[in-house]
Formats: sequence, C-alpha cells, structure tokens
Amino acid sequence: MIFRAMVAGSSYGMAMEKEIPFTATEKRIKRHVLGKAHGFFAVCAPGLTTVCDSELAAIDALKGVHRDVSDEGVAFHGRLAACYAANLWCRTATRVLMRLHTFSSTTFSHFVSQCKHFPWELFLAPDIPVDVQAATHHCRLHHTDAIARRVFDGASERVSGLKQAQDHPNAPMLQRIFVRGVDDRFTLSIDSSGLPLYKRGIKTAVGRAPLRETLAAGLLRLAGYDGSAFLLDPMCGSGTFSLEAAMMVRNIPPGWVRTFAFERWPGFRAAQWAHLRKEALYRIGFDRPLTILAGDKRPEACERLEGACRKYAFLKDIQVACMDIFDIQPRTLSSHPGFVVLNPPYGIRIGDQTSIPSLYREIASKLTLDFSGWRVVWISPVLPVLKLAESRAYRFPHGGLLLKAVIGRIG
Repeated sequence: MIFRAMVAGSSYGMAMEKEIPFTATEKRIKRHVLGKAHGFFAVCAPGLTTVCDSELAAIDALKGVHRDVSDEGVAFHGRLAACYAANLWCRTATRVLMRLHTFSSTTFSHFVSQCKHFPWELFLAPDIPVDVQAATHHCRLHHTDAIARRVFDGASERVSGLKQAQDHPNAPMLQRIFVRGVDDRFTLSIDSSGLPLYKRGIKTAVGRAPLRETLAAGLLRLAGYDGSAFLLDPMCGSGTFSLEAAMMVRNIPPGWVRTFAFERWPGFRAAQWAHLRKEALYRIGFDRPLTILAGDKRPEACERLEGACRKYAFLKDIQVACMDIFDIQPRTLSSHPGFVVLNPPYGIRIGDQTSIPSLYREIASKLTLDFSGWRVVWISPVLPVLKLAESRAYRFPHGGLLLKAVIGRIG
C-alpha cells in the first residue's frame, strides 16, 4: 500500500508527488481500527442513563446507531468518529470506553495467552504510561491485582517500552485499561476519555466537595431547562449549575476546552477530529442571551466563579453576585417564574452537622413564601419538606454519598 503526498519540490519550487509507504502496523491500524465499527460504552451515574441515551441519539455521528441502555450506562457501536463525538458532546457520561477483547477464561495460563496474542500495538502508544484496573464477579480468577499485572505484561510484550502508570506518578497523562470479569467471562476495554468527562477544563479552582458537572447537567435536562426562563443559582459554590446551564443554552460542547485520551492513540486521525470540532463550532450560539444569576454569600466562591467566567468569552454573561439567599426577592430578577437550583451545604462543606435540618427548613420556607410558581431543582443527602406540584424524586451516588434530588414546581 502506498500513501501519496504532495511535498516541496526542487529549487524550482514546484510541488511533487512523493510515495511514502505505510508501515505494516499502520496498514493494520487502517484495516482493524479505522476501517470497521467497534463497541463502545458510555459510563454514567445510575439515574442518568436515559438522559445519556437521549444525548447520544442526538449526535450526528451516532444517528441510527443501535444503543443498549443498562443501569451503568449506554452501549453503542460505531467507528472512531462516533467515539470522538460522544466524548465531545455528551454532558452526562463519566467516560467512554472502547471494547477491545472479550473471552472466557478459568485459568491464568489461558488468560495470559489471550493477553499476549491481542494486538495491543494498534491501540497503545509506548510513551504513554498505562494503568490497568480490574474487577471481577463470580469468577474463578478473582485476584484483581494478578489479573491487572498479566494484562500489562501481555501488552508490554507487544508494545516495546510500555510503562506502568504507578512507576510514573507525576506523568501529565496516562492510558487506562479496564478489565471486567463476570461469570468467568472477561472484557478488556480502553478508556477513550482520559480524565473523567465531568472535568470540563473550565474550573481551575473549586471548593470542597463540588457537584459534578455531569450530575448538574443531567438534573437540568430532567427539569426541562432550555434557557428560555431565568435561572437562579443562589448557593452556587463553584458554580457548577450555572456553568452547565450557560454551556447548554449556547450549545457549547462539554468537551470543548479539554483534551482526551484518544488523541494519543496510534490510530488517532487529527484531521477527522478537527472536522468534528469545526462542525461543532458552526452550531455554537455565542450570542444567545443568558439569563443566569449565580450567587453565594462567600466572597471567595464568587471570586473563583468570576475568574472562570472572565477566562471564557462564552461564559462572560453569567451574572455573579455575593449575596445571601434569604435576601433575594425573585420579582426583582424576573417578571415570570423561572428555575431555582439548589445544592445546599452538607457533609464536609459545613462544619456543624446539627444545623443542617434547620437550615434546610429555613430555605424551604423562603422558597414557599417568595418563589411560588418557580421550578426548583434541589439536591442533597436529605430533602426538605416542600410543597411541590409535578414533582419527581431521584437518587444518585456522588462522592461516597447517596444524594437525593427533587424536581418540581413550587406552590
């Protein structure tokens, strides 16, 4: 196979066609990685799988693609462009995995053979440290450290100079491999995302126990927020709700300002990725009006959020004010009922745990008295007593806690 490229010519300055042969590995990458569809899995928090599925269905590169929804995420098939697009556009997925190899095994000798014969060189770059994580359920091979070690050993036999992540703890990037065994059947997956997708790259400084962006985006979707009504984030903390709302209104891809693990794959095609980003740019509404007010009574929280808004032009129209929720009069903000989103202090974010019930009762009373007709999104470990119409309740694991969320209309 010959690759024809236009290169600078002789002293006459003419362009000439030069034949550059593909290496054997490049040919295999084109045939086995780029030239066919693969299985992918968008991991997301329980409770957000239906939202994640609807997001994937709306992505052009996944139109018409079959998807399977489970409690842990959404499986789909497609070429690498679908993987790129899912990372760029999905607001509720935690990461996107690419399925590499599935096999049954009950002995380590067979397991090692499977790992050694898999063509890791098509997927792993030798200069990127690898972290292998294993989990098993009802498997005769259940020692996860031993399983992870054998996967790495098999990969290192195929990829010369491959490094382990634990030997390079300060490496700016790494490649994760996930091994999952259920009933003696193992699946090897490569992480295409890198850092979890809730790390948008927007916030450089956050407070303690911040709300994850994926969860905030999911709650806004579940509440029906579309930017047409005023949004008040009166206990904003690091501003997750407000930032996600602004990006949704202006159709900013959640992965717009960050990088991904797939950009370091041997089969990565920069031109294809650039094309997807160019298409996304045409869809961004930088001038769409934002009616979002983020407030907090802590000046340091407001300063952090203002810093993020100044850094990115598409966020600069978010209003940030240092204020107390109990001083807010909604009629001065909007002539029509809007949305009020609340992620009040709890756990390590508040020192005196005994004060939480009374604080929540006071906030609920404030909402009932002054915010009639507004839609509320409230998330915390314990929910207050609120008189809500059209209400729906949810549960989400978050940072080692089980959070509860309620969405409804106050009144």
